[in-house]
Amino acid sequence: MGGHPTRRLCRFLRPRPSRVAAALLVALAAAWLAACGGIPVPDTGPGSGSDDEEGSRPSPPPPPPRRATLLSVGDIFLHDSLLQAGRDPATGNYDFRPFLDPVRDTIRTADLAVANLETPVAGKAAGYSGYPLFNAPDALLEALRDAGFDVLTNANNHSLDRGARGLIRTYESLDRFGFVHTGTARSPAERDRVAMVEVNGVRIAFTAYTYGTNGIPLPEPHMVNLIDEERIAADVARARQAGADLVSVSLHFGNEYQPEPSPEQERLVEAALDSGADIILGHHPHVLQRAELRDGKAVLFSQGNFLCGQIGEDRMTSALFWLDIEKDVTTGRAAVTGIRFEPVYIHKARIAGRLVWRPLPAAAAARDPARYGVPPGDVPVLERAFRRAVERLEAPGVQLNGSREAVASRQAL
Repeated sequence: MGGHPTRRLCRFLRPRPSRVAAALLVALAAAWLAACGGIPVPDTGPGSGSDDEEGSRPSPPPPPPRRATLLSVGDIFLHDSLLQAGRDPATGNYDFRPFLDPVRDTIRTADLAVANLETPVAGKAAGYSGYPLFNAPDALLEALRDAGFDVLTNANNHSLDRGARGLIRTYESLDRFGFVHTGTARSPAERDRVAMVEVNGVRIAFTAYTYGTNGIPLPEPHMVNLIDEERIAADVARARQAGADLVSVSLHFGNEYQPEPSPEQERLVEAALDSGADIILGHHPHVLQRAELRDGKAVLFSQGNFLCGQIGEDRMTSALFWLDIEKDVTTGRAAVTGIRFEPVYIHKARIAGRLVWRPLPAAAAARDPARYGVPPGDVPVLERAFRRAVERLEAPGVQLNGSREAVASRQAL
């Protein structure tokens, strides 16, 4: 009974006695009751009885929350310089996996990884090219899959660089390589499909939208998701109905090369959050803009470039972002509890006789340039990139990734 002492109960049958027998019985009864401690009286006070004893047990602890990490990076698009560097002149084959060697292990450790694919993958017959009309080989998708990316968004101003046929071929390639993807569609039914991933018991839905397609008309309205506040609200609601714990909205918006969000970016973010979005993943400015943690919701206004051939230190400075997610098993509610980041710089170097562009962890590469194949003269560039990212991103709820000691050593750069 829960370890608590119980009262001993005494029961007896008392027949009708004679006068002498009655006296004897009274004496015996008195002695017996004395031995029993008197006539038992039910105790209804605290701690008595099985119900109260059960109630006095400590309540079992609540189940631990379910936790997951979502890693996110910025824009991926291959300029002619990267296409040339990724091609083996002897065979004509492409291999971009070495470009991602420095960050592969880090990306793979995340529970889920998402990136913005800002180029069609329209096939060899369409001709591979960089700016202004992009088309990358399938080898790019192979490299992204090998690096550990699970989700690709591809609603952006280059979605129709190779027309409807290129968009359809890209869609089919994303399916073939096993990516969850969102932002373009071949049919209205595909456009309304919820792209959702469950990881560690947390279900995250992904949606994506762009401000436009560089003036190229949409062949069909469903082919590219354009930014429309009513459409975003409807898609968020549909994702909730499908069982999403969190809804991520990718927005391809803002002014290129501007380190501060525009008023229109601010307004659209507020509208998306008001519609029920939990995560905003921003793209298109090609430089880092600030990140915010707002009452369990994450806003990344612009994640910069993750892999490209643009020119300029700011455009080549980016970050790996981790969104720490928790789901309360009792209430079923999920939230972003923190944002972490690691500054990255897209560095051009000759590795094993081959020219490659690689997103390098800026602090690690500055501390140990030989390990990352960085010439000593480029160390100041990496240090500046690190400081630039920290100054632009660090905020309440947004912090450098790693232990206090590791962060302190990097901040000394």
